[in-house]
Amino acid sequence: MSSQADWEVMLTGNAPDLRSLCNAGLGTAYFRIWGGIDHMNDCPNDEYSFNSIFFDGEDDPNLVWQISYELLSLLNGASKLFSRGARELKIYKVLQGGKETDYQDAMLPLCLLGRPPISAYKWNDEMAAALGMSQRLALLILATENEDVYMLIKQFALNNSWSGYYRIMETIDSHARIKNINVNEDKKVRESFTFTANNFSVTKFDSRHGFKDKVKTSKMAVMSIDQAHDFIAGICKSYLEKAYPQYLKF
Repeated sequence: MSSQADWEVMLTGNAPDLRSLCNAGLGTAYFRIWGGIDHMNDCPNDEYSFNSIFFDGEDDPNLVWQISYELLSLLNGASKLFSRGARELKIYKVLQGGKETDYQDAMLPLCLLGRPPISAYKWNDEMAAALGMSQRLALLILATENEDVYMLIKQFALNNSWSGYYRIMETIDSHARIKNINVNEDKKVRESFTFTANNFSVTKFDSRHGFKDKVKTSKMAVMSIDQAHDFIAGICKSYLEKAYPQYLKF
């Protein structure tokens, strides 16, 4: 039966970001990352890999590929929460015992990975290590077992468009009601966002009114997509801080 250490997922993507994670000085078993050094020539390189506690006890390469896709999706979503233009990390190869496995397409099952079989004490250590590296890794850990974090981070990973941002806002609203959380937001900015989103992502050119009528009735300032990201990311961070105050502070 394979252990976490038997697996290696080689990465492509944002090498400077991967280097910063490696240089953080801490590590988490949820996303153990290494690389950036050519030991033969004693110089830096841009080759990075990771493995995860979720690989422990697994011998099916396809399952490890799917877990890897999911973990990278969560990390990419967390990155896009902080920056709309964040470069995505992708799988280059998956090795088992140093041997390359066959490529597998992503299945995107859209469900929680759940907590691995570790004690509460060990889990706290892993969260502390993740926070020491990057809040994105803390979000990844929370998203493996908390539906609200999972849904928000996955939506940032899957769709950074007007319709995607509108769904994220609705998701925040829904979970905020469930947890009785008052999200910090500027009401006027929200009105501008919903006005622009409804025009660009819903009605588009299918309108009953002509150009002149639109000009007369549209008094609201139009948002850019980058401003929309900043607004949605802001209320998402506000929600997450209040839902998980013991772990998150943006």
